[in-house]
Amino acid sequence: MKFKKITRAASQYLILSILVKKEKAYAYEINQELQRQLSAKNQNIVNQLNQVIVFSEKLLELISHLEIKSVNKQHIKEQFLNELSENNLIYIANEILENYDDNKELISNIEKLKVDARKVIENKNKELEAWESTPAIYQVLKLMEKRNLIRSAGQEKAQGRIRKLYKITKKGLNEAVKMLNTFGDLNKVILPASNSFQHFIDKHLQNHIFIAFQIMKDLYPNLPIKKILDKLDENAPQFIDSLIELFPFLNNDSMLLPLLQQDLISPESIQNYKIDKNQLDLFKFLLIKKLNKYQLIIKNTLTKLESL
Repeated sequence: MKFKKITRAASQYLILSILVKKEKAYAYEINQELQRQLSAKNQNIVNQLNQVIVFSEKLLELISHLEIKSVNKQHIKEQFLNELSENNLIYIANEILENYDDNKELISNIEKLKVDARKVIENKNKELEAWESTPAIYQVLKLMEKRNLIRSAGQEKAQGRIRKLYKITKKGLNEAVKMLNTFGDLNKVILPASNSFQHFIDKHLQNHIFIAFQIMKDLYPNLPIKKILDKLDENAPQFIDSLIELFPFLNNDSMLLPLLQQDLISPESIQNYKIDKNQLDLFKFLLIKKLNKYQLIIKNTLTKLESL
């Protein structure tokens, strides 16, 4: 199957799935839903990194104020922490404020984290732009209508314009099932092959994670990374969940499960992972967290099935 055919089939499959849920929809509406589905996870990472930027800026501004001798340091700290009461970074903020004195490396690394977050956001936004072309959806819909996968379902006035509605046909439903089987077979080939590119995928976020490690070391200079992660997991579990978002294979269930089924993630393969020991410890820690969640979901599902 040629690459263009795979890409076209993937976009058609997503469109058919939208029409099954909505029963009928117009082109702009389908395109908006496509963008939402395809960009949701990237957007989540962008939102979290924006939070890191705002947090870093406020923290650096606060530290500069605390260096002024005449200010009430305790009052300023409390005010800042109160503003962060709903933020999963509050525990980290508190630890930084306890350890920032004469720690130029810590302050420098917070600044680097802010700068690097902007770079990652820039790359993620470029990925999101790939699905912003509305005219392309009309070409795909026209082709699908020609193949009788979808058909006209009348017209509807939306946003001051008369728009053509589409609905899925019986042939479209049958084609979607065929596509699903095809994609299942492709997963067995494509996902294991993607393991070859793991180094390059990790490198995209390697610098950002490295800076985060440096901050952890600045805060807890005498603790190994495993104990630091245990400490964070106990006091700031949402922060650990945020870290999982930064690892493509951990964050994407549709990628992780086939990789596990192919035995590409095993104690041996993880041990041979070509990364720094601290990053290896982080990856193992987060993978265990993720798999424990699956274990709980499977256990609950089995309990429900047994009770039927």
